[in-house]
Amino acid sequence: MWVVPRSCRFFIKESRVEKTLLPKLEFFHSLGISGTDLANILSSNPGILCQSLEKQSIPSYNFLKSFVTNDEEIVNVWKPATYLHDVQKKVVPNISALKGIGVTQKLKAYRSWGWSENDFRLAFRSYPRCMTLSVENINTKMDFYVNKMGWQPSAIARIPMALAYSLEKRIIPRCRVLWVLLLNDLIKKKFGLSYVLSSSEKRFADNFLSKYQEQVPQLFDIYQGKVDLSELGIGF
Repeated sequence: MWVVPRSCRFFIKESRVEKTLLPKLEFFHSLGISGTDLANILSSNPGILCQSLEKQSIPSYNFLKSFVTNDEEIVNVWKPATYLHDVQKKVVPNISALKGIGVTQKLKAYRSWGWSENDFRLAFRSYPRCMTLSVENINTKMDFYVNKMGWQPSAIARIPMALAYSLEKRIIPRCRVLWVLLLNDLIKKKFGLSYVLSSSEKRFADNFLSKYQEQVPQLFDIYQGKVDLSELGIGF
């Protein structure tokens, strides 16, 4: 059972249900969101009932429609209330903002790196703000991950937050360390993107720096950029 937010109660009580609630419920029903799915969404985020159908719900739907080909897929992205909230509040608060972030160009950028529709759907569901990143940002980081580190584009789609990390402050320092450890046969496999980049500073230091400092005394300096890998005869 869902509870109507206090801020909505006056609105619902004083207005005719047919003019306020029914159009919203009909809209979700038209997309295939009904029954248990609708109940779950409203239980998790009853504030949806306060939102404008014309200014928020429909623009969010139109945004998703611009890169997801059918309503069934849109529903799969939209069902979790947190995703719906992210689309409305963080990615496209209005239609003019949608145009401003250059959706078409960004879709082309991702697709140019080999992302399939399924890759894009996974990335967007996990991190909707991947659509707010600049084309230059997308291309620079994808180039580093794919061409420098040898990670598959689909792997990046599974952890799209990797595109939000700072190249200079997080990505390159950590990957330098990983590269040195691999070349010295101190680690026997390429760790997953998530494990390398998403670990906290302490966890990364414990698992990759302190652990191998005896074998590679310069490792902390390499991490901090105080030692250039070319000085060690390592190309990177």
